[in-house]
Amino acid sequence: MRILPPYEDPRMTLQRGVVDDTSESYRLELITNGISTELVGKIIENGSAQIQNHCLDHPEITRDLIKQFAENGITKKVKNKANTKLKSKRWR
Repeated sequence: MRILPPYEDPRMTLQRGVVDDTSESYRLELITNGISTELVGKIIENGSAQIQNHCLDHPEITRDLIKQFAENGITKKVKNKANTKLKSKRWR
């Protein structure tokens, strides 16, 4: 008998069952249009730590955008992740 894996909701949520509308709109824009400096500016200004962390994992992110997250990230976790990426061999 096969067991299905638990369902992982891809939406940005505040708590279980409550969707964060601003972060979710940024996530959908990130999917449809790709990453841009304007979108990253909006995410840093109004987005939650969850969308900032999601944005750092985007494959099209550039070094300049990572620097913005390292300087202006909303939490220490986001800043540390950005600093770690900047120190990695790929981004030197």
